[in-house]
Amino acid sequence: MARVASRGIDTLEPTYQVADSVTKKFILGSVVGLVVVTLLGLILSLERTGSLNSGFAPLSFLRLRPLHIQAIIFAWLSMALMGAIYYVVPRMVKRDLLSGALGNLHFVLQWVGIVLAIVTLLAGYSEGREYLELIWPIDVAVVIVWAVFAANIFGTILKSKATDIHPGLKFVSASILYLGLNYLMGNFIPLNGIQDDNMIWSWAHNAVNGWFMVGLMGVMYYVVPMLMGVGDRPNVNKTLSTIHFWSLMLFIPPSVLHHLLYDEAPVAVFWKEVGQWTSVGMLIPTGIWVYMFYNWVRMRNRPLNAAGHFFFASIVFYALNCVQGATQSVIAINQAVHQTQWVIGHAHLALVGWISFGLIGTIYAVVPLLFGREYSKSLAGWQLGTSVVGFTVMWLALSMAGVVEGGTLQEQGYLSYYTLKSTLDPYLQARTIFGALFTVSTVIFLWNVYRTVLAPAREPLYAEAKRIV
Repeated sequence: MARVASRGIDTLEPTYQVADSVTKKFILGSVVGLVVVTLLGLILSLERTGSLNSGFAPLSFLRLRPLHIQAIIFAWLSMALMGAIYYVVPRMVKRDLLSGALGNLHFVLQWVGIVLAIVTLLAGYSEGREYLELIWPIDVAVVIVWAVFAANIFGTILKSKATDIHPGLKFVSASILYLGLNYLMGNFIPLNGIQDDNMIWSWAHNAVNGWFMVGLMGVMYYVVPMLMGVGDRPNVNKTLSTIHFWSLMLFIPPSVLHHLLYDEAPVAVFWKEVGQWTSVGMLIPTGIWVYMFYNWVRMRNRPLNAAGHFFFASIVFYALNCVQGATQSVIAINQAVHQTQWVIGHAHLALVGWISFGLIGTIYAVVPLLFGREYSKSLAGWQLGTSVVGFTVMWLALSMAGVVEGGTLQEQGYLSYYTLKSTLDPYLQARTIFGALFTVSTVIFLWNVYRTVLAPAREPLYAEAKRIV
């Protein structure tokens, strides 16, 4: 605790040195993970167009693709989101992190797991289940890491004895439970056939929606209002916030069925209808979340900085993602775009456009506060421009390719590999070129963050920063 004078009365203000020490490690590690992920994606894109073929088995498309997916999940998105949660939860409950030792253990174990995933997947060891490719010893390690993380966060919450519950806390808590329970269900319940497919997609869908989306919303409930200067308790309608949370909890689990809408899926029509309409129902929390962000921006007392601009881009991509997701969940439309480049574009819109831009904004918001020095506004501006242009064109190219591919398949029923390649090649080339531009933006991000970390500290900036977030 730090003693602070307020109107002539000494009060105790919580300090968060333990939480901040752990947060720093996760944020710096995640930025490295982001660059690795985008470089892997660029290599895969070059291989997909035939521009690159090393002939070396560990660098083949079939081995790099699962590594790309697992690196996205654990080396970038989870690493960054966990760091953000370590930052905001103690501030939400006004108590420092329960255990720095557990936080450091979590960081070390997570990187051990990432290295083991890289080695095993490149060597060809895989369960062959999309999004759940890791072999079972690493699955066990993931559960152990999650248990350490959950114990530290929930222990912090329980030890705080907080009575004034921050609105973002329930989102963060629900997301942590989603992460662990869905990973356990996806990996340790022996199922076959369509039941196993449903469990695979339950993990993939809920990793994006239940863990990344709900967790990022919880983080933004704290960071965005503070960044805008409207206080550490968001000035939003409590009823709307409650509807926002419970509509997510209602619609996310059954909407996983929208992955099994195609004709060949042996799923009863009733459950396909459930998947269709609960996916469309996700537009309810979408509208509420966009309105909340608009409200914070409208009431802001400070101009938008780099963090604010990344958050703004994130919300735009979030709205587009939810509209696209609801659209492709309509059974008639799903028949046309299923297993086309459209789906790949949608996955990138969720994980890159919405979640990654939001986490980049979060990192830009907290790095000056953690290290006491300002990042380069010029570099941040270059990163924003290259990332928005690079990603937007990449997503549009994939979406248009999906429409062309789906329409042609609907019309002709079958396309040879060579016909398909020649039809899609212009779109896939555009994906590669603008994906490369997005990769450049992540290198700029890495350089900006690490240059900020290594620059001399300036105490006046840090003192001012502490009053902001």
